Amino acid sequence: MIKHRTSWSVLFGCVVSLSILAGASESTTCAGTVSRLVPDGRIVRSSIPDATTFFWQFDGFAGKSYSIELTSEVDNGFPATIIVYNTVDDCTTLTSTLTLNVNTGTDPVLLSTGLRRTFIAPNNGSYIIRMTNTSGAAHLYNLRVTDTTLYNPRWSTYSGFITQWGFRNTTNTAVNVTLTATRVLPPGASTPITFAVPAHGEVFKLIAASGGDINVGANQAGYAEAAHDGPPGAIAADAYFINANATVIVPSPFEPRNSVH
Repeated sequence: MIKHRTSWSVLFGCVVSLSILAGASESTTCAGTVSRLVPDGRIVRSSIPDATTFFWQFDGFAGKSYSIELTSEVDNGFPATIIVYNTVDDCTTLTSTLTLNVNTGTDPVLLSTGLRRTFIAPNNGSYIIRMTNTSGAAHLYNLRVTDTTLYNPRWSTYSGFITQWGFRNTTNTAVNVTLTATRVLPPGASTPITFAVPAHGEVFKLIAASGGDINVGANQAGYAEAAHDGPPGAIAADAYFINANATVIVPSPFEPRNSVH
């Protein structure tokens, strides 16, 4: 009985492996229904034949940041290329208006096993990935899209407090950050600022009644978001409420919405 069960286990494992290699039914055109991705870091594993183009689509939102990674666990020097189309682009051409940051060599390094492209979305809507293989052979691939935006649910300038945000770059390359503070009490506008965090360095920003990097007046409160053009996990952030003489310091979360691993 034990041998019989083991045989079925091995058979089941082979079936699962073959199913993974067979992959999903990827779209070969961007007209009509396109294969869908969820930008939460989950991995699509499949294979692409030679002389083939696949199209994948995911929903993006203006001001959020996204990382696209195309890799292969077994094909060294994976040869596929990608184009990422903005919501306003014609995906039947080879032209995109989207500005991508090429950071395949940024820590964690992909090098010859794949490629990484990151960007901050300029529009709400569907973004399309065009993946092409012209290598002369079929290849296995892993594809994942990750929303890398960081979220701080609370900042405040009530009772003489300021809020300090800290941004630590965990990578070997400078990362550009767009920090947006939105006022909720009383309701108000959003204020974005852009800055670079040097490789392995850190930058601090303040929101205050006055004298800060963002000035909103006294007795205001809201939330903040930070988008960046680095890989998932490139920026580690925190936030603190600090009173006038720094005798009271209260932490506030500043984290990604989903796991980055």
